[in-house]
This record gives sequence, structure tokens and C-alpha cells, in this order.
Amino acid sequence: AKINVPFGTSLTGIAKLPDGSTVDSTDLFAEKTYPWKQWLVIALIVVLGYNYYQGNFDESVPRKLASVNLLGEAASSHAKAAARQRRLEDVELAAKEAAIEAAAAAKASTNAIPTPK
Repeated sequence: AKINVPFGTSLTGIAKLPDGSTVDSTDLFAEKTYPWKQWLVIALIVVLGYNYYQGNFDESVPRKLASVNLLGEAASSHAKAAARQRRLEDVELAAKEAAIEAAAAAKASTNAIPTPK
């Protein structure tokens, strides 16, 4: 319904609440908002937290911030890190043993060959 300007002005000038009534500040006809941004942020935090727990970021963060260091044995990647460390130690041990054997073989070969005098 259309209200002309003089009539609207006269209504505005005399506007007052009836006795005993209260003003409800909520707008029942406002556009509805959906919390998709909040759900997106929560989902992103959950995905990042799970990947951190799994140790997927351990190689790209400083050593002090690695999940194995912060979470300790509670980290899922603790078992992976322990196995990786054992493999590294095994490789280093095998390299040392090979170097010792090579040195012993070299020493034995120099002792076995008589040098002309």
C-alpha cells in the first residue's frame, strides 16, 4: 500500500508506543544468513590438525614444531619416525661395518703382497 508523503510525515510525527508494550529489535523479515564460512574454517582446522597428527608436515616445519617433538609418543607419526630412525641407524651401521671390512681387506692385501727390496 502506498502512503503519500504528507500522511507519512504526520504518522512519523505522532509515533509512540502504546502503554505497556515493548520493542522487539529482531527483524523477522531479514535475509537469512548461513554459517558456511564458520563450517569451512572448522573443517579446515580439522583437516590440518589431522594431517599434523599424522606427521605430514614434519618435514616442512622446524624440528621443534614437528608432531613427534610436540606430541611425543601420542603422535601417530611417532612409530613412523622411530622406524625411520632405526633404518637410518641400520644404514649407518652397515656403512661403518663395510668401511671396516674394506680397510681390513686393504690392509690384508698390502700384507699379502711382498714388496721388492
